[in-house]
Amino acid sequence: MVRAGETSGKLSQSLTFLANHLEREYNLKSKIRGAMIYPALVLVVFLAIFGLMMFSILPSFENILKEREVEVPFITKVILSFSKILREKFLYFALILGASVILIFYYLKTEEGRKLFDKISLKIPFFGEISKLSILSRFAQNLSTLTSAGLTPIEALEIIEEIVGNEEYKNIVSKIKEDLKKGKTISSITALYPELFPPLFTQLILVGRKNRNPI
Repeated sequence: MVRAGETSGKLSQSLTFLANHLEREYNLKSKIRGAMIYPALVLVVFLAIFGLMMFSILPSFENILKEREVEVPFITKVILSFSKILREKFLYFALILGASVILIFYYLKTEEGRKLFDKISLKIPFFGEISKLSILSRFAQNLSTLTSAGLTPIEALEIIEEIVGNEEYKNIVSKIKEDLKKGKTISSITALYPELFPPLFTQLILVGRKNRNPI
């Protein structure tokens, strides 16, 4: 962006755009972190309650039933049996879980793993929607900031392609960039991917183009 400002003679304007962009990016990340706190707390509370049930409450409940020789329903037997197996084999389950986490961690470091994770993450309820909104917001802000600083849409997309942060969107940004060279428009390409670019997003880009915006 600084290079574009120097080339176009608008360095001061480019730096102003950059400062505003970085501030918006910081605010966006703060809002995303805030939105993720509640689900994380719910998950922690759920795991704590689950552990308390499996390792404390259900064993006590099972002892009471045995002492009174009460006949319990089938579902209750299944739950009590599951609790007993979990307690007796906890170390094995912990080792399997730990090994799985390590394997997944290293797999996600590979190119194939990142692509798979990025694809799946966009389909997870709630989290996927937050991720999409975050990516689209950065996409729009970056494109607006870069083109306003003097870069062409294609030059701006080359930068966005490297910083978009998701392989699914990265592939589409690359396609948009190549199709722009062929005379197509951004809105005509995003319209082909409604699951990643909502119709409203595409319509707003189309409106901007009709108003002679560079994109």
